[in-house]
Amino acid sequence: ANIFSEKYVPNLSSLWNDYPHIPLPFWVKFYFIGQICYWLHSYPELYLQKVKKDEIKPRIVYITLYLFSSVAVYALNMSRLGLVLLTGNYVVDLIYHITRLVHFAGKNTASKIGFWIWDVLFVSTRILYIVLAFVTFKSGLSKYDQPSVNVAEGNFNTFVIRMNGLVFIFVTQAYMMWNFINFHLRKRNEQFLTAKSIASSKQFASQTTKNRKNQKKSKKNDEDDLNELPEADQNHAKELRQRKIKVK
Repeated sequence: ANIFSEKYVPNLSSLWNDYPHIPLPFWVKFYFIGQICYWLHSYPELYLQKVKKDEIKPRIVYITLYLFSSVAVYALNMSRLGLVLLTGNYVVDLIYHITRLVHFAGKNTASKIGFWIWDVLFVSTRILYIVLAFVTFKSGLSKYDQPSVNVAEGNFNTFVIRMNGLVFIFVTQAYMMWNFINFHLRKRNEQFLTAKSIASSKQFASQTTKNRKNQKKSKKNDEDDLNELPEADQNHAKELRQRKIKVK
């Protein structure tokens, strides 16, 4: 709500106007300090949660990206841009986790709609962030370019820092899209293998049932043929069957 009340979203020029963005309002400072503390505490939490070894690396990368982003925008006095980017990510993540809860609750139709909405928002957000970063660093802040960093005034608006910030956002969005694509490919492969396994099980069960029916039919035909024989031949055939059973 504060993002809209401060007119950061409708008025994009506010993301770079009046830079450096200091002093910060209390709620903005509290927000970023809370973010930094949360992501710092996430490292020891991995040990306490006894996370699987194959999940540790991607989660460390995930935590580090958020921590570095929060520290960078706070230290470089680019809080407005950081606030919009981080909050947008959290909204998309919130939709994903709510949809997962709906899925675990057995609401398959609602969860399918929720996952579809999340897919669209995730991709749209990545594209929007790249455009927003390009407009902010390349067009907006470049109007107030500084030849060197002025720590006393908190002004870090130099070409090198802007380009590093632009590259960082491009790389992180590409990394997130790469994980998104791999996630869906892995999910599709799992669904394909599951469907193949179910089809094989059904085919095996059908073949087993068919074989049993054929055995019963063959046994019935043998009995019918036996009944058509004279009594002496029937007794002789029965003795041969009993001998075969004893040999087996």
